[in-house]
Amino acid sequence: MGLDFAVFSCGRSGSTWTAAWLSRYATVLHDPAATQTLADLDLWAEDTEGPAGISCTVGWLQGWAYELEKRNVPIVKLVRDSEAINRSFERVGLPRLPPIVFEEFKGQPGITVRLKNLTTNPLRAEFVLDHLVPSVEFDVVHWDEFRRMNIQPTEEVLEQVRRLVRQRSTPEGDEE
Repeated sequence: MGLDFAVFSCGRSGSTWTAAWLSRYATVLHDPAATQTLADLDLWAEDTEGPAGISCTVGWLQGWAYELEKRNVPIVKLVRDSEAINRSFERVGLPRLPPIVFEEFKGQPGITVRLKNLTTNPLRAEFVLDHLVPSVEFDVVHWDEFRRMNIQPTEEVLEQVRRLVRQRSTPEGDEE
């Protein structure tokens, strides 16, 4: 069967928070595209008890959203203002995303949900949960507690991303 749902976003758009929030209702992997293929995730999901999904900032760049759409897997596109994303990238030592990235993301399949709405509007959060994991009941108390949390990737993860960005931006043959 494979993955039960997917949340895609650009980096610094709440994918870590969303993965943590959804983990009350399902088993959720955050940013697995860096180390796994979609086929790997399908096998993982089949071996997982209960609903299994991902919250990912890279998989959509690899065409996963289109592949999952073909399978009728529920998809949420989590969005945030591009300038806020780029300021956040700069704060953690990453380069700004070019406008083309945001344009490409807009064209991806799935329902669009603003991070701000997900974290401030219980009706929107319930809608998202019902879209992704319709077999579970929304827990507004849990959501209300969770929305007050600032959940971020660890410094170790951010350093891995910085290293990958440096490798991709260094001309072949030029080592640091």
